[in-house]
Amino acid sequence: MMTLDDIHPAPAVAVSRVLKTLAALGGGVVTADAFVALPTALAGQDGVEELANQSRGLFNMESPEPEVFPLQIAFNLVPHGAMGDVPSYEGRLAETTAKLAARAAFSVVWAPLFFGAAAALHTRTEQALDVQALRDALGHRDGITLMEAELPAGTPTPATDAQGSEAVFVSRLRVEGVLARLWLVFDPIQMEAAQLVAAVENWIDKPASSMLT
Repeated sequence: MMTLDDIHPAPAVAVSRVLKTLAALGGGVVTADAFVALPTALAGQDGVEELANQSRGLFNMESPEPEVFPLQIAFNLVPHGAMGDVPSYEGRLAETTAKLAARAAFSVVWAPLFFGAAAALHTRTEQALDVQALRDALGHRDGITLMEAELPAGTPTPATDAQGSEAVFVSRLRVEGVLARLWLVFDPIQMEAAQLVAAVENWIDKPASSMLT
């Protein structure tokens, strides 16, 4: 039963959903590396406003001082670790993903995005993967929306697809034997909010007698 202490960070949840499928088809995951771009919304309303204000300021030839982020976030990428969180956010993602699916390493940056996140996932499995079997498996997995199209406009992006959805949008499947590269898009705020709602519902449904023990 999920509790409030079990709310997992969204990037770990998104990557774990895909890793479970890869592990099932490839006899296990040997290595996994994810490069994650987070939106300013994860830093709260102040983060969103800082991106908006800096963007306007730069167009007006101004240089607003950063407050929420350690460096300019508008038209820039800022390593998450630069914020000095201890233990590191990347370490927490790795620990959570290992618990949910398989071991993975993360590199995380703050991106000039208001909402929606993206991840480039590179993996190596024990056995060679069949790309069509992978497409079929991802297409039938709950919590994943497979989007593949010939035109670039059919590729999911944080701004056009992720916001307000609990699904992980997967695209750009590239498989070479045991190597697989995938593009993931998701809404971290929506995913973590859904977990929070589930935890609260579990708490409400919990028998009164068990809450006293």
